[in-house]
Amino acid sequence: MMPAQLRKLDRKLADYLHSITVRMSCAESRCALGDYVTDLMLNGEQRAGLDEMKCAVL
Repeated sequence: MMPAQLRKLDRKLADYLHSITVRMSCAESRCALGDYVTDLMLNGEQRAGLDEMKCAVL
């Protein structure tokens, strides 16, 4: 991927993570969930629900 494509994908991932964590009141929990979801997407291991998350971002 080109740098511009990576930046665009990174922004889309950040927007998606914000959309699923925005209602969480604890900043620590928001960060932990964001890290977990990011790891799921980057790790490449197939888990239940992962395809739906990837489609939401891509």
